[in-house]
Amino acid sequence: MSEWLKVMLGEIARKKAEAEQARVEQAQASAEQASAERASAEQRQAQQAQQAQQAQHAGALTPAAARVPAAQPTAAAPPPKGRSAR
Repeated sequence: MSEWLKVMLGEIARKKAEAEQARVEQAQASAEQASAERASAEQRQAQQAQQAQQAQHAGALTPAAARVPAAQPTAAAPPPKGRSAR
């Protein structure tokens, strides 16, 4: 085998190895990004749940008058029969 052919085969092997390494690194970067996005989404969900819990807790601490609708005024009861209003 000629020296030139050996050099060319070596270059081809090197380029293949570099391309494979680049694919591996790209796959790792994509996996890390997806993992970070999942973690971020989980963190947002946890924060939203905590805020909802705090809002419910704050509602439980409001005075009862603020949570219960005001009573409707009732008409005065008529006087009992048989008694005069004199």
